[in-house]
Amino acid sequence: PSFNVFLAGVGALRLIVKPIMTGLHMIAEKTATTWDDNMLATIEQSKVWQALLYAMDWLLSISLN
Repeated sequence: PSFNVFLAGVGALRLIVKPIMTGLHMIAEKTATTWDDNMLATIEQSKVWQALLYAMDWLLSISLN
């Protein structure tokens, strides 16, 4: 049962994380201000974000790039 819960969690993350990040990129591109573009770039260049991406890609096979 615990493995099924793990697989369900991985599936849920795949369904949630990728569309959210795609939506944030689309919003940042469509707005006239550059504040959100800079904020998104700052977050994506942070070491915490890079570590999170690496962990999600390596452990859960969820790639956002």
